[in-house]
Amino acid sequence: MKDNEINTNNNVKKTKTKKVRPNKEKKKRLLEIRAQKRKKEEIEKERIRAEKRIELEKIKRAKKEEKERLKNLKQKEIEDRRVALLLKKQQIKEEKMRLKQDRKTKRAEHKAYRKNRRVGYGGWLASVISLGITVLALSTILGIQYFTPNVSKTALTNSYQHAYYETLSYVDSIDTNLSKVINSKDSSAKQKYLMVLAVDAELCESNLNLLPLNEESKYYTSKLVNQIADFSKYLNEKLIDNKELTNNDIENLVSLYNLNKTLKDGLSQVNSQIEGLNFSELMNKNSKMLTSFDQLKNISVNYPELIYDGPFSDGEKYEVINGNDLKEISIEEGLAVFNKALSVYGISNIEFVGETNGDITTYNFKGNIDMVEVYGEVSKNGGKLLLFTFDDSTSSTMYDSNYCIEKAVEFIEGLGYTNMEDVWVEEANNEITINFACNENGVIVYPDMVKVNVSQQTGRITGIEASRYFINHKERSIQKAKISKASAKERVSSDLEIVKTQLTIIPKINSEVLAYEFTCESDGEVYYVYIDALTGKQTEMFKVVNTYNGVLLV
Repeated sequence: MKDNEINTNNNVKKTKTKKVRPNKEKKKRLLEIRAQKRKKEEIEKERIRAEKRIELEKIKRAKKEEKERLKNLKQKEIEDRRVALLLKKQQIKEEKMRLKQDRKTKRAEHKAYRKNRRVGYGGWLASVISLGITVLALSTILGIQYFTPNVSKTALTNSYQHAYYETLSYVDSIDTNLSKVINSKDSSAKQKYLMVLAVDAELCESNLNLLPLNEESKYYTSKLVNQIADFSKYLNEKLIDNKELTNNDIENLVSLYNLNKTLKDGLSQVNSQIEGLNFSELMNKNSKMLTSFDQLKNISVNYPELIYDGPFSDGEKYEVINGNDLKEISIEEGLAVFNKALSVYGISNIEFVGETNGDITTYNFKGNIDMVEVYGEVSKNGGKLLLFTFDDSTSSTMYDSNYCIEKAVEFIEGLGYTNMEDVWVEEANNEITINFACNENGVIVYPDMVKVNVSQQTGRITGIEASRYFINHKERSIQKAKISKASAKERVSSDLEIVKTQLTIIPKINSEVLAYEFTCESDGEVYYVYIDALTGKQTEMFKVVNTYNGVLLV
Protein backbone atom coordinates (compact mmCIF):
# COMPACT_ATOMS: atom_id res chain seq x y z
CA MET A 1 0.00 0.00 0.00
CA LYS A 2 2.78 2.35 0.88
CA ASP A 3 4.66 1.41 -2.25
CA ASN A 4 1.62 2.38 -4.31
CA GLU A 5 1.35 5.67 -2.52
CA ILE A 6 5.01 6.39 -3.19
CA ASN A 7 4.61 5.58 -6.88
CA THR A 8 1.56 7.78 -7.07
CA ASN A 9 3.38 10.67 -5.44
CA ASN A 10 6.29 10.23 -7.78
CA ASN A 11 3.94 10.36 -10.74
CA VAL A 12 2.38 13.54 -9.43
CA LYS A 13 5.72 15.14 -9.01
CA LYS A 14 6.74 14.18 -12.50
CA THR A 15 3.54 15.64 -13.89
CA LYS A 16 4.03 18.91 -12.04
CA THR A 17 7.60 19.18 -13.20
CA LYS A 18 6.48 18.72 -16.80
CA LYS A 19 3.87 21.52 -16.52
CA VAL A 20 6.32 24.18 -15.31
CA ARG A 21 9.01 23.24 -17.83
CA PRO A 22 9.58 26.29 -20.12
CA ASN A 23 8.66 26.02 -23.80
CA LYS A 24 11.95 26.63 -25.61
CA GLU A 25 10.30 27.34 -28.96
CA LYS A 26 7.95 29.89 -27.43
CA LYS A 27 10.82 31.55 -25.59
CA LYS A 28 12.84 31.70 -28.80
CA ARG A 29 9.86 33.22 -30.64
CA LEU A 30 9.44 35.86 -27.94
CA LEU A 31 13.10 36.77 -28.23
CA GLU A 32 12.73 37.11 -32.00
CA ILE A 33 9.64 39.31 -31.62
CA ARG A 34 11.48 41.51 -29.13
CA ALA A 35 14.46 41.74 -31.48
CA GLN A 36 12.19 42.71 -34.38
CA LYS A 37 10.45 45.27 -32.18
CA ARG A 38 13.81 46.74 -31.14
CA LYS A 39 14.86 46.83 -34.79
CA LYS A 40 11.66 48.66 -35.75
CA GLU A 41 12.18 51.07 -32.87
CA GLU A 42 15.76 51.72 -34.01
CA ILE A 43 14.57 52.31 -37.59
CA GLU A 44 11.88 54.71 -36.35
CA LYS A 45 14.44 56.50 -34.16
CA GLU A 46 16.79 56.81 -37.12
CA ARG A 47 13.91 58.15 -39.25
CA ILE A 48 13.14 60.75 -36.58
CA ARG A 49 16.82 61.64 -36.30
CA ALA A 50 17.06 62.02 -40.08
CA GLU A 51 13.99 64.28 -40.12
CA LYS A 52 15.50 66.36 -37.31
CA ARG A 53 18.79 66.60 -39.21
CA ILE A 54 16.97 67.87 -42.28
CA GLU A 55 14.97 70.38 -40.25
CA LEU A 56 18.12 71.55 -38.44
CA GLU A 57 19.89 71.90 -41.77
CA LYS A 58 16.95 73.95 -43.09
CA ILE A 59 17.01 76.17 -39.97
CA LYS A 60 20.78 76.54 -40.24
CA ARG A 61 20.59 77.54 -43.90
CA ALA A 62 17.63 79.83 -43.24
CA LYS A 63 19.58 81.58 -40.46
CA LYS A 64 22.58 81.91 -42.76
CA GLU A 65 20.41 83.42 -45.49
CA GLU A 66 18.73 85.75 -43.01
CA LYS A 67 22.12 86.84 -41.72
CA GLU A 68 23.30 87.44 -45.28
CA ARG A 69 20.07 89.31 -46.07
CA LEU A 70 20.46 91.55 -43.02
CA LYS A 71 24.09 92.14 -43.93
CA ASN A 72 23.11 93.13 -47.48
CA LEU A 73 20.28 95.27 -46.13
CA LYS A 74 22.67 97.05 -43.78
CA GLN A 75 25.14 97.61 -46.61
CA LYS A 76 22.30 98.89 -48.78
CA GLU A 77 21.17 101.31 -46.07
CA ILE A 78 24.74 102.55 -45.66
CA GLU A 79 25.04 103.00 -49.42
CA ASP A 80 21.68 104.80 -49.59
CA ARG A 81 22.72 107.15 -46.78
CA ARG A 82 26.04 107.78 -48.51
CA VAL A 83 24.30 108.55 -51.81
CA ALA A 84 21.78 110.80 -50.06
CA LEU A 85 24.60 112.63 -48.27
CA LEU A 86 26.51 113.11 -51.52
CA LEU A 87 23.36 114.40 -53.17
CA LYS A 88 22.77 116.82 -50.30
CA LYS A 89 26.34 118.04 -50.45
CA GLN A 90 26.05 118.50 -54.19
CA GLN A 91 22.82 120.46 -53.76
CA ILE A 92 24.42 122.69 -51.13
CA LYS A 93 27.47 123.21 -53.33
CA GLU A 94 25.31 124.09 -56.33
CA GLU A 95 23.22 126.46 -54.24
CA LYS A 96 26.38 128.26 -53.03
CA MET A 97 27.59 128.49 -56.62
CA ARG A 98 24.22 129.89 -57.67
CA LEU A 99 24.18 132.53 -54.93
CA LYS A 100 27.76 133.48 -55.65
CA GLN A 101 27.02 133.85 -59.34
CA ASP A 102 23.87 135.86 -58.56
CA ARG A 103 25.90 138.30 -56.51
CA LYS A 104 28.51 138.51 -59.25
CA THR A 105 25.81 139.05 -61.87
CA LYS A 106 24.12 141.77 -59.85
CA ARG A 107 27.43 143.56 -59.37
CA ALA A 108 28.03 143.37 -63.14
CA GLU A 109 24.52 144.67 -63.84
CA HIS A 110 24.94 147.52 -61.37
CA LYS A 111 28.30 148.41 -62.84
CA ALA A 112 26.91 148.45 -66.38
CA TYR A 113 23.94 150.51 -65.27
CA ARG A 114 26.15 153.06 -63.64
CA LYS A 115 28.31 153.20 -66.74
CA ASN A 116 25.57 153.38 -69.37
CA ARG A 117 22.69 154.65 -67.24
CA ARG A 118 20.47 152.24 -69.07
CA VAL A 119 19.96 148.54 -69.50
CA GLY A 120 21.67 147.74 -72.76
CA TYR A 121 23.34 144.76 -74.30
CA GLY A 122 25.58 144.14 -71.28
CA GLY A 123 22.62 144.00 -68.88
CA TRP A 124 20.72 141.59 -71.12
CA LEU A 125 23.79 139.36 -71.45
CA ALA A 126 24.30 139.33 -67.70
CA SER A 127 20.68 138.33 -67.18
CA VAL A 128 21.00 135.51 -69.69
CA ILE A 129 24.19 134.28 -68.02
CA SER A 130 22.48 134.38 -64.63
CA LEU A 131 19.48 132.43 -65.95
CA GLY A 132 21.77 129.93 -67.71
CA ILE A 133 23.74 129.18 -64.56
CA THR A 134 20.53 128.75 -62.57
CA VAL A 135 19.21 126.30 -65.17
CA LEU A 136 22.56 124.49 -65.20
CA ALA A 137 22.48 124.08 -61.43
CA LEU A 138 18.90 122.78 -61.54
CA SER A 139 19.67 120.30 -64.34
CA THR A 140 22.71 119.01 -62.43
CA ILE A 141 20.57 118.32 -59.37
CA LEU A 142 17.85 116.61 -61.44
CA GLY A 143 20.49 114.56 -63.24
CA ILE A 144 21.87 113.26 -59.97
CA GLN A 145 18.38 112.36 -58.79
CA TYR A 146 17.60 110.54 -62.03
CA PHE A 147 20.76 108.47 -62.20
CA THR A 148 20.87 107.68 -58.47
CA PRO A 149 18.46 104.78 -57.68
CA ASN A 150 15.96 105.48 -54.96
CA VAL A 151 15.76 103.26 -51.90
CA SER A 152 13.02 100.90 -53.17
CA LYS A 153 14.60 100.43 -56.60
CA THR A 154 18.00 99.71 -55.03
CA ALA A 155 16.47 97.19 -52.65
CA LEU A 156 14.66 95.42 -55.49
CA THR A 157 17.79 95.30 -57.63
CA ASN A 158 19.83 93.89 -54.73
CA SER A 159 17.09 91.33 -54.06
CA TYR A 160 17.14 90.13 -57.69
CA GLN A 161 20.92 89.95 -57.73
CA HIS A 162 21.04 87.98 -54.48
CA ALA A 163 18.30 85.54 -55.61
CA TYR A 164 19.95 85.01 -59.01
CA TYR A 165 23.40 84.14 -57.65
CA GLU A 166 21.88 82.00 -54.89
CA THR A 167 20.01 80.06 -57.60
CA LEU A 168 23.28 79.50 -59.48
CA SER A 169 24.93 78.28 -56.28
CA TYR A 170 22.16 75.81 -55.41
CA VAL A 171 21.96 74.42 -58.96
CA ASP A 172 25.74 73.78 -58.82
CA SER A 173 25.34 72.07 -55.43
CA ILE A 174 22.47 69.92 -56.75
CA ASP A 175 24.63 68.88 -59.70
CA THR A 176 27.46 67.84 -57.37
CA ASN A 177 25.34 65.91 -54.88
CA LEU A 178 23.31 64.09 -57.55
CA SER A 179 26.55 62.79 -59.03
CA LYS A 180 27.72 61.73 -55.55
CA VAL A 181 24.52 59.75 -54.86
CA ILE A 182 24.72 58.04 -58.26
CA ASN A 183 28.34 57.02 -57.75
CA SER A 184 28.24 56.05 -54.04
CA LYS A 185 27.79 52.54 -52.64
CA ASP A 186 27.67 53.40 -48.93
CA SER A 187 24.09 53.80 -47.67
CA SER A 188 24.98 56.36 -44.97
CA ALA A 189 26.83 58.52 -47.48
CA LYS A 190 23.86 58.39 -49.86
CA GLN A 191 21.53 59.50 -47.05
CA LYS A 192 23.81 62.46 -46.33
CA TYR A 193 23.88 63.56 -49.99
CA LEU A 194 20.12 63.05 -50.41
CA MET A 195 19.40 65.18 -47.34
CA VAL A 196 21.53 68.03 -48.72
CA LEU A 197 19.84 67.60 -52.12
CA ALA A 198 16.36 67.95 -50.61
CA VAL A 199 17.29 71.14 -48.75
CA ASP A 200 19.20 72.67 -51.67
CA ALA A 201 16.34 72.02 -54.09
CA GLU A 202 13.79 73.66 -51.76
CA LEU A 203 16.00 76.71 -51.22
CA CYS A 204 16.68 76.88 -54.96
CA GLU A 205 12.94 77.02 -55.62
CA SER A 206 12.52 79.78 -53.01
CA ASN A 207 15.13 81.92 -54.77
CA LEU A 208 13.65 81.19 -58.21
CA ASN A 209 10.30 82.48 -56.95
CA LEU A 210 11.95 85.78 -55.96
CA LEU A 211 12.97 86.45 -59.57
CA PRO A 212 10.39 88.29 -61.72
CA LEU A 213 10.14 85.50 -64.30
CA ASN A 214 6.97 85.03 -66.27
CA GLU A 215 4.70 82.28 -64.97
CA GLU A 216 5.57 79.84 -67.78
CA SER A 217 9.33 79.95 -67.17
CA LYS A 218 8.84 79.80 -63.41
CA TYR A 219 6.45 76.84 -63.69
CA TYR A 220 8.77 74.66 -65.75
CA THR A 221 11.95 75.52 -63.82
CA SER A 222 10.31 75.04 -60.42
CA LYS A 223 8.87 71.70 -61.55
CA LEU A 224 12.38 70.30 -61.97
CA VAL A 225 13.75 71.40 -58.59
CA ASN A 226 10.50 70.28 -56.91
CA GLN A 227 10.88 66.83 -58.41
CA ILE A 228 14.50 66.61 -57.27
CA ALA A 229 13.47 67.59 -53.71
CA ASP A 230 10.58 65.11 -53.55
CA PHE A 231 12.50 62.20 -55.04
CA SER A 232 15.48 62.84 -52.74
CA LYS A 233 13.21 62.69 -49.69
CA TYR A 234 11.55 59.51 -50.94
CA LEU A 235 14.91 57.77 -51.52
CA ASN A 236 16.16 58.96 -48.13
CA GLU A 237 13.10 57.38 -46.47
CA LYS A 238 13.82 54.17 -48.38
CA LEU A 239 17.41 54.00 -47.15
CA ILE A 240 16.32 54.72 -43.56
CA ASP A 241 14.07 51.64 -43.84
CA ASN A 242 17.20 49.60 -44.71
CA LYS A 243 16.06 49.13 -48.31
CA GLU A 244 18.41 49.23 -51.28
CA LEU A 245 17.99 51.64 -54.18
CA THR A 246 16.79 49.77 -57.26
CA ASN A 247 18.16 50.07 -60.79
CA ASN A 248 15.05 52.07 -61.63
CA ASP A 249 15.82 54.49 -58.77
CA ILE A 250 19.34 55.02 -60.12
CA GLU A 251 18.03 55.49 -63.67
CA ASN A 252 15.63 58.17 -62.39
CA LEU A 253 18.49 59.88 -60.53
CA VAL A 254 20.54 59.89 -63.73
CA SER A 255 17.58 61.42 -65.60
CA LEU A 256 17.23 64.15 -62.97
CA TYR A 257 20.99 64.72 -63.04
CA ASN A 258 20.89 65.23 -66.83
CA LEU A 259 17.91 67.60 -66.56
CA ASN A 260 19.61 69.61 -63.82
CA LYS A 261 22.72 69.77 -66.00
CA THR A 262 20.52 71.23 -68.75
CA LEU A 263 19.29 73.84 -66.26
CA LYS A 264 22.87 74.52 -65.15
CA ASP A 265 24.06 74.95 -68.76
CA GLY A 266 21.06 77.18 -69.48
CA LEU A 267 21.86 79.41 -66.51
CA SER A 268 25.50 79.58 -67.67
CA GLN A 269 24.30 80.83 -71.05
CA VAL A 270 22.06 83.37 -69.33
CA ASN A 271 25.02 84.45 -67.23
CA SER A 272 27.21 84.99 -70.29
CA GLN A 273 24.46 86.91 -72.08
CA ILE A 274 23.74 89.25 -69.18
CA GLU A 275 27.35 89.86 -68.17
CA GLY A 276 27.83 93.54 -67.51
CA LEU A 277 24.10 94.29 -67.32
CA ASN A 278 22.58 95.87 -64.23
CA PHE A 279 20.09 93.70 -62.35
CA SER A 280 17.61 96.56 -62.45
CA GLU A 281 17.11 95.28 -66.03
CA LEU A 282 14.92 92.54 -64.53
CA MET A 283 12.29 95.21 -63.85
CA ASN A 284 11.99 95.70 -67.60
CA LYS A 285 9.69 92.99 -69.02
CA ASN A 286 11.48 93.14 -72.39
CA SER A 287 14.97 92.88 -70.94
CA LYS A 288 17.59 90.60 -72.45
CA MET A 289 17.95 88.92 -69.07
CA LEU A 290 14.31 87.84 -68.86
CA THR A 291 14.32 86.76 -72.50
CA SER A 292 17.24 84.46 -71.72
CA PHE A 293 15.42 83.01 -68.72
CA ASP A 294 12.38 82.27 -70.87
CA GLN A 295 14.48 79.86 -72.91
CA LEU A 296 14.81 77.61 -69.84
CA LYS A 297 11.23 76.40 -70.26
CA ASN A 298 12.56 73.94 -72.84
CA ILE A 299 13.90 71.71 -70.04
CA SER A 300 10.35 70.59 -69.28
CA VAL A 301 10.47 67.45 -71.43
CA ASN A 302 11.52 63.85 -70.73
CA TYR A 303 10.93 63.70 -66.97
CA PRO A 304 11.26 60.26 -65.40
CA GLU A 305 7.99 58.67 -64.31
CA LEU A 306 7.81 59.53 -60.60
CA ILE A 307 4.30 59.22 -59.21
CA TYR A 308 3.64 61.59 -56.30
CA ASP A 309 0.01 62.61 -56.62
CA GLY A 310 -2.22 59.67 -57.33
CA PRO A 311 -2.26 56.52 -59.45
CA PHE A 312 -0.90 56.97 -62.98
CA SER A 313 -0.55 60.75 -62.58
CA ASP A 314 2.42 60.80 -64.94
CA GLY A 315 1.18 57.89 -67.01
CA GLU A 316 2.85 56.56 -70.15
CA LYS A 317 3.85 58.33 -73.34
CA TYR A 318 1.48 57.59 -76.24
CA GLU A 319 2.45 57.65 -79.90
CA VAL A 320 -0.97 59.04 -80.92
CA ILE A 321 -2.18 62.45 -79.66
CA ASN A 322 -5.96 62.05 -79.97
CA GLY A 323 -6.68 65.76 -79.43
CA ASN A 324 -4.64 66.72 -82.48
CA ASP A 325 -7.49 65.42 -84.66
CA LEU A 326 -9.74 68.24 -83.46
CA LYS A 327 -10.46 71.35 -85.55
CA GLU A 328 -7.87 74.14 -85.49
CA ILE A 329 -8.82 77.47 -83.95
CA SER A 330 -7.40 80.99 -84.38
CA ILE A 331 -5.41 82.99 -81.83
CA GLU A 332 -8.46 85.21 -81.24
CA GLU A 333 -10.60 82.14 -80.50
CA GLY A 334 -7.94 80.83 -78.12
CA LEU A 335 -7.87 84.19 -76.31
CA ALA A 336 -11.66 84.00 -75.95
CA VAL A 337 -11.34 80.52 -74.36
CA PHE A 338 -8.72 81.78 -71.88
CA ASN A 339 -10.77 84.87 -71.04
CA LYS A 340 -14.02 82.93 -70.56
CA ALA A 341 -12.39 80.39 -68.23
CA LEU A 342 -11.03 83.07 -65.90
CA SER A 343 -13.54 85.89 -66.31
CA VAL A 344 -15.14 84.92 -63.00
CA TYR A 345 -11.89 86.00 -61.31
CA GLY A 346 -11.83 89.35 -63.11
CA ILE A 347 -8.87 88.65 -65.39
CA SER A 348 -7.60 91.66 -67.34
CA ASN A 349 -4.81 92.77 -69.69
CA ILE A 350 -4.84 89.45 -71.58
CA GLU A 351 -2.26 89.22 -74.34
CA PHE A 352 -0.90 86.57 -76.70
CA VAL A 353 2.74 85.74 -75.80
CA GLY A 354 3.66 83.08 -78.32
CA GLU A 355 3.03 79.62 -79.67
CA THR A 356 4.49 76.33 -78.39
CA ASN A 357 5.13 73.66 -81.00
CA GLY A 358 5.62 70.10 -79.79
CA ASP A 359 3.50 66.99 -79.42
CA ILE A 360 0.70 69.47 -78.69
CA THR A 361 0.64 72.90 -80.32
CA THR A 362 -0.66 75.59 -77.96
CA TYR A 363 -1.40 79.31 -78.00
CA ASN A 364 0.14 80.91 -74.91
CA PHE A 365 -1.48 83.82 -73.08
CA LYS A 366 -0.91 85.87 -69.97
CA GLY A 367 -3.01 88.33 -68.04
CA ASN A 368 -3.56 89.74 -64.55
CA ILE A 369 -5.84 88.81 -61.66
CA ASP A 370 -5.64 91.22 -58.72
CA MET A 371 -2.31 92.57 -60.05
CA VAL A 372 -0.83 89.03 -60.14
CA GLU A 373 0.34 87.58 -63.46
CA VAL A 374 -1.55 84.57 -64.82
CA TYR A 375 -0.21 82.22 -67.50
CA GLY A 376 -2.18 79.75 -69.60
CA GLU A 377 -1.94 77.49 -72.66
CA VAL A 378 -4.84 76.75 -75.03
CA SER A 379 -4.57 73.92 -77.57
CA LYS A 380 -4.49 75.04 -81.19
CA ASN A 381 -6.57 71.97 -82.04
CA GLY A 382 -9.92 71.96 -80.26
CA GLY A 383 -9.35 75.11 -78.19
CA LYS A 384 -8.91 73.31 -74.83
CA LEU A 385 -7.39 75.07 -71.81
CA LEU A 386 -4.54 72.63 -71.05
CA LEU A 387 -2.43 74.61 -68.59
CA PHE A 388 -3.17 77.44 -66.21
CA THR A 389 -1.11 78.69 -63.28
CA PHE A 390 -1.90 81.49 -60.84
CA ASP A 391 0.05 82.39 -57.68
CA ASP A 392 -2.94 83.00 -55.38
CA SER A 393 -2.61 83.74 -51.65
CA THR A 394 -2.37 80.56 -49.53
CA SER A 395 -1.33 81.81 -46.11
CA SER A 396 -4.35 80.41 -44.25
CA THR A 397 -7.16 77.85 -44.55
CA MET A 398 -10.74 79.06 -45.01
CA TYR A 399 -12.30 76.20 -47.00
CA ASP A 400 -12.24 72.41 -46.52
CA SER A 401 -11.48 69.80 -49.15
CA ASN A 402 -15.16 69.13 -50.00
CA TYR A 403 -15.74 72.78 -50.88
CA CYS A 404 -12.55 72.89 -52.96
CA ILE A 405 -13.50 69.71 -54.83
CA GLU A 406 -16.92 71.19 -55.68
CA LYS A 407 -15.24 74.34 -57.01
CA ALA A 408 -12.79 72.26 -59.05
CA VAL A 409 -15.61 70.17 -60.58
CA GLU A 410 -17.54 73.33 -61.45
CA PHE A 411 -14.42 74.84 -63.08
CA ILE A 412 -13.42 71.84 -65.24
CA GLU A 413 -17.01 71.18 -66.34
CA GLY A 414 -17.08 74.75 -67.62
CA LEU A 415 -14.01 73.85 -69.69
CA GLY A 416 -15.77 70.84 -71.22
CA TYR A 417 -14.15 68.15 -69.05
CA THR A 418 -17.29 66.23 -68.02
CA ASN A 419 -18.02 62.91 -66.28
CA MET A 420 -14.93 63.38 -64.12
CA GLU A 421 -14.42 61.74 -60.71
CA ASP A 422 -11.86 62.72 -58.07
CA VAL A 423 -9.47 59.78 -57.62
CA TRP A 424 -6.77 61.40 -55.48
CA VAL A 425 -6.96 64.37 -53.11
CA GLU A 426 -4.07 65.83 -51.14
CA GLU A 427 -3.80 68.86 -48.86
CA ALA A 428 -0.50 70.72 -48.49
CA ASN A 429 0.49 74.34 -47.78
CA ASN A 430 -3.15 75.52 -47.61
CA GLU A 431 -3.78 74.21 -51.11
CA ILE A 432 -5.79 71.22 -52.34
CA THR A 433 -4.48 69.11 -55.24
CA ILE A 434 -7.14 66.97 -56.92
CA ASN A 435 -6.62 64.39 -59.63
CA PHE A 436 -9.74 63.78 -61.71
CA ALA A 437 -10.18 60.82 -64.06
CA CYS A 438 -12.97 60.20 -66.54
CA ASN A 439 -15.77 57.89 -65.37
CA GLU A 440 -17.25 55.93 -68.30
CA ASN A 441 -20.25 53.89 -67.20
CA GLY A 442 -18.73 53.12 -63.82
CA VAL A 443 -15.22 52.43 -65.13
CA ILE A 444 -12.48 54.85 -64.03
CA VAL A 445 -10.35 55.74 -67.07
CA TYR A 446 -6.98 56.79 -65.63
CA PRO A 447 -5.41 57.88 -68.97
CA ASP A 448 -8.05 60.67 -69.24
CA MET A 449 -6.78 62.68 -66.29
CA VAL A 450 -7.02 66.34 -65.26
CA LYS A 451 -5.16 67.78 -62.25
CA VAL A 452 -6.51 70.86 -60.45
CA ASN A 453 -5.09 73.01 -57.63
CA VAL A 454 -7.41 75.05 -55.39
CA SER A 455 -6.48 77.66 -52.77
CA GLN A 456 -7.97 76.87 -49.36
CA GLN A 457 -7.79 80.56 -48.46
CA THR A 458 -9.68 82.04 -51.40
CA GLY A 459 -11.42 78.98 -52.87
CA ARG A 460 -10.10 79.98 -56.30
CA ILE A 461 -8.55 77.64 -58.86
CA THR A 462 -4.76 78.21 -58.85
CA GLY A 463 -3.74 75.74 -61.52
CA ILE A 464 -4.82 73.08 -63.98
CA GLU A 465 -2.99 70.46 -66.06
CA ALA A 466 -5.06 68.65 -68.70
CA SER A 467 -2.51 67.49 -71.27
CA ARG A 468 -3.02 63.80 -70.32
CA TYR A 469 -6.73 64.15 -71.05
CA PHE A 470 -6.03 65.89 -74.39
CA ILE A 471 -3.57 63.17 -75.44
CA ASN A 472 -5.64 60.13 -74.43
CA HIS A 473 -9.34 61.00 -74.48
CA LYS A 474 -11.34 59.23 -77.19
CA GLU A 475 -14.51 57.20 -77.67
CA ARG A 476 -13.85 53.75 -76.23
CA SER A 477 -15.54 50.41 -76.59
CA ILE A 478 -14.79 49.02 -73.14
CA GLN A 479 -14.46 45.24 -73.06
CA LYS A 480 -16.32 43.11 -70.54
CA ALA A 481 -14.21 41.59 -67.79
CA LYS A 482 -13.39 37.92 -68.34
CA ILE A 483 -12.35 37.50 -64.72
CA SER A 484 -15.03 38.00 -62.05
CA LYS A 485 -14.50 40.38 -59.15
CA ALA A 486 -14.49 37.42 -56.74
CA SER A 487 -11.86 35.61 -58.80
CA ALA A 488 -9.71 38.76 -59.01
CA LYS A 489 -9.89 39.14 -55.21
CA GLU A 490 -8.31 35.70 -54.84
CA ARG A 491 -5.25 37.02 -56.73
CA VAL A 492 -4.67 39.65 -54.00
CA SER A 493 -2.41 38.65 -51.09
CA SER A 494 -4.29 37.37 -48.05
CA ASP A 495 -2.08 39.65 -45.93
CA LEU A 496 -3.92 42.64 -47.39
CA GLU A 497 -7.39 43.68 -46.27
CA ILE A 498 -9.46 44.87 -49.24
CA VAL A 499 -11.50 47.98 -48.38
CA LYS A 500 -12.63 49.07 -51.86
CA THR A 501 -12.90 47.56 -55.35
CA GLN A 502 -13.21 49.50 -58.61
CA LEU A 503 -13.07 48.52 -62.29
CA THR A 504 -10.56 50.74 -64.11
CA ILE A 505 -8.66 51.29 -67.32
CA ILE A 506 -4.97 51.87 -66.63
CA PRO A 507 -2.24 53.04 -69.04
CA LYS A 508 0.53 50.75 -70.23
CA ILE A 509 3.16 51.21 -72.94
CA ASN A 510 1.20 52.17 -76.07
CA SER A 511 -1.87 50.37 -74.72
CA GLU A 512 -4.60 50.38 -72.09
CA VAL A 513 -5.50 47.56 -69.70
CA LEU A 514 -8.88 46.82 -68.12
CA ALA A 515 -8.11 46.05 -64.47
CA TYR A 516 -9.71 45.70 -61.06
CA GLU A 517 -8.35 48.28 -58.63
CA PHE A 518 -8.22 47.01 -55.04
CA THR A 519 -7.61 49.56 -52.30
CA CYS A 520 -6.04 47.57 -49.46
CA GLU A 521 -4.71 48.03 -45.94
CA SER A 522 -2.11 46.15 -43.91
CA ASP A 523 -0.60 47.18 -40.55
CA GLY A 524 -1.74 50.75 -41.10
CA GLU A 525 -0.25 50.88 -44.61
CA VAL A 526 -2.33 51.53 -47.75
CA TYR A 527 -1.77 49.74 -51.07
CA TYR A 528 -3.36 49.86 -54.54
CA VAL A 529 -3.31 46.52 -56.34
CA TYR A 530 -4.33 46.15 -60.01
CA ILE A 531 -5.43 42.77 -61.37
CA ASP A 532 -5.88 42.41 -65.14
CA ALA A 533 -9.62 41.79 -65.70
CA LEU A 534 -8.89 39.72 -68.82
CA THR A 535 -5.96 37.53 -67.71
CA GLY A 536 -6.14 37.62 -63.90
CA LYS A 537 -2.46 38.64 -63.60
CA GLN A 538 -1.27 41.40 -61.27
CA THR A 539 -0.36 44.26 -63.60
CA GLU A 540 0.53 47.04 -61.15
CA MET A 541 0.86 47.83 -57.45
CA PHE A 542 1.40 51.09 -55.55
CA LYS A 543 2.08 51.80 -51.90
CA VAL A 544 1.07 55.01 -50.11
CA VAL A 545 4.07 56.48 -48.30
CA ASN A 546 3.51 59.16 -45.65
CA THR A 547 6.50 61.48 -45.28
CA TYR A 548 7.16 64.77 -43.53
CA ASN A 549 6.72 66.40 -46.94
CA GLY A 550 3.29 64.90 -47.69
CA VAL A 551 1.86 61.73 -49.20
CA LEU A 552 3.70 59.87 -51.97
CA LEU A 553 2.46 56.99 -54.10
CA VAL A 554 5.27 54.72 -55.25
